[in-house]
Amino acid sequence: MRIIRTNLNLSEDVIFNLSIRKNQSLVGNLTVYKHPEDKKGGQVHIEIAPKWRNRWVSRSLRDDLMDKLISVAKGFGLKVLYSTAFTSVSPRLLEFAGFTEYNRKEPKTYYYLMIDGA
Repeated sequence: MRIIRTNLNLSEDVIFNLSIRKNQSLVGNLTVYKHPEDKKGGQVHIEIAPKWRNRWVSRSLRDDLMDKLISVAKGFGLKVLYSTAFTSVSPRLLEFAGFTEYNRKEPKTYYYLMIDGA
């Protein structure tokens, strides 16, 4: 699988987008939006195509994706990435990617990842 930075036709609240592809097939998109309360933070949203949802992530893909995500985020001056678990499998995926849970009042919902050098 390949991870490609694709910043075509993004709305103004988007900082950057990464596409995950296998050959010519789109596996998913990882989009980082501006955070409304943290100028040095970005909100991470990931969408995976239905046919890939239960079989797309491996340790090597995770490592490649996180390396690319962190590298590009640093290039935009981001210090922390935030994400929200919207589905029942989201917490496991976020924890697998190295995100840490916060806001214990709503368990398994809100996560962050400090970027090295922050």
